[in-house]
Amino acid sequence: MSFGIADGAKLLAKICAVLLLGAVWKAAESGTSPLSLAFRAVTILSLTLILQNALSSTLKVAFDTMNATNTFLLASLPVSGMLLVMKGQVQRATLQGVSLQHVIAVFSVITSKILAPTLRFLMALTLAGSLGGDASSLTGYVAKFLKRSFVFLFTILSAILTLQNALCGAADSVAMRGVRFAAGSFIPVVGNLVGESARTLAAGLDLVSKECGVFCVVILVYLLGRPLLLLAVQKAVLSLAGAASELLGDKECAAFLKGVCVVWDLLLAVMAFQGCYFLFSVFLFLGGGSS
Repeated sequence: MSFGIADGAKLLAKICAVLLLGAVWKAAESGTSPLSLAFRAVTILSLTLILQNALSSTLKVAFDTMNATNTFLLASLPVSGMLLVMKGQVQRATLQGVSLQHVIAVFSVITSKILAPTLRFLMALTLAGSLGGDASSLTGYVAKFLKRSFVFLFTILSAILTLQNALCGAADSVAMRGVRFAAGSFIPVVGNLVGESARTLAAGLDLVSKECGVFCVVILVYLLGRPLLLLAVQKAVLSLAGAASELLGDKECAAFLKGVCVVWDLLLAVMAFQGCYFLFSVFLFLGGGSS
């Protein structure tokens, strides 16, 4: 399913049509009459239906993208691990490969078990606040808490990955130097040739690793680019619709659309955090350091 500016324009047209009908009815009826209040509730419920369908479609695209990204990284682990082992970085290949597998499993649980129910819960809170409840501020607090939690998780995982890369790289470097020294000491002529050949091979493998890293980055950007663009376009559409609602004097719909923007913003943040972490891990795994 393709999404982009055209789909954003269709979504904006649907929202604006509902807003215009609500504005016409509001101008024709008294703002405190029961019929006017009922029609205002129908307007918000109609917006909810439109945005719930858009959210379901967007979640499907986002989850498919996250699953494709996880699958691609899992498939690339044997290749990247083999390159590191051939360079003599056995500890780094083993430890970082296992760590990345666990991180991918954590992200899979977050996207499949936590994210979708949380976003729908925030939509329900926004709807309750727009229909007269006092839950609109709670939506913002929950979204801020979740965003800060994801930032904290991303920071911790990145720090662990960087520390592992530094420690394993240092240990592998010491081990390789020990092997070269032992070969040069105990086998004077052949050992030196072996050491020089190992350095030449390591330099060639460094070049291959960097090329593989560039390829992985291109694939990740391709996989994540379209969904992130979709989310950015839809968030801009919701902001424009909220501004139009304020111009029409419909504060309830404007508050509802502002709350829905928080839901899209949270999904966009989760995908951006996951993409940044995977790009960072590819840089460290395939481009960071040589023995």
